Amino acid sequence: MSALELLAKGARNLEVSEPDPATALAMVHDLQMELCDILETIADLLPDRHDRMECAELAQALLPMVTKLHRFEEDVLFSCALRRASLAEPVSRAISRFRGEHMEDEFRLEELSELLRELGRERQPANPEAAGYLLRSVFEAIRRHCVYEREYLSNLLDDC
Repeated sequence: MSALELLAKGARNLEVSEPDPATALAMVHDLQMELCDILETIADLLPDRHDRMECAELAQALLPMVTKLHRFEEDVLFSCALRRASLAEPVSRAISRFRGEHMEDEFRLEELSELLRELGRERQPANPEAAGYLLRSVFEAIRRHCVYEREYLSNLLDDC
């Protein structure tokens, strides 16, 4: 089973198993961190040693998978955190920022999907430096976002 198939399976299991909110947050972030590891490996293998099949598959699955994880976070986890009435205003502001970061991530992932389609078709990208930069900017932003979300929300979700 490929790394991408394992990620997709993990995303499906998240909805089926319905873990407690703190565990679900960790699962969502673990899946995103695994995705970042895959993207980092692709970046490290540029300009011509990347797995073209993996890139083509990732181009198709990347945005829908991350969007699904983001919606799960927003609909289930953020709602739980917002129920903490004593912290409603600061939590509301932070969650608004997290939602904005989700939108930014999804916008970058659209661009990255185009690059991954190119890497799936071609042995070398037209501009290897730009390709590596895009890959790294996406996975570094996602990693930062996950770390901050986890630090901010994990204690709130323990009480849900």
